[in-house]
Amino acid sequence: IIRRFMTELEIRKIRIEPNRCEIQAALRLDVSFIINESMRQAQWLISIVFDIVHEKLVREIGSTKPCDFASGENSFSFAVDALDLKDIDAAVLANCGLLVATLVTNEQKEVTRINMLFQSVPCDTHESSSKFIRIIHSPTSINNVIID
Repeated sequence: IIRRFMTELEIRKIRIEPNRCEIQAALRLDVSFIINESMRQAQWLISIVFDIVHEKLVREIGSTKPCDFASGENSFSFAVDALDLKDIDAAVLANCGLLVATLVTNEQKEVTRINMLFQSVPCDTHESSSKFIRIIHSPTSINNVIID
């Protein structure tokens, strides 16, 4: 259970696909969750945060359409055809980051977030290679996290 402020969010199931693929490949995220309060016109913001020495590089990926969430079980899906990371330096990509799904109110105030470890590894052992494979690790210890 993730608790921020008065809102509690329990993740029921997460599906991330594809995984172990080219870093800029399409991304689909399906999340089922339970929330303890209803929310009107809330939305999920999706980003990748790379950790650089003494600062963070945040790449906004997109968002879901605003919708109403009832108290209880809900879900959301998010998909993009490709991750636009071409302009990010290979040294930055070589660091671990986070795929972050942030739930915000209709006033864009953060309610809670789901952090998923985003690792990019070189395709081969040549240091000059600019191709990376992404691996997104389980964000929780629950058994029904599916990462394809």
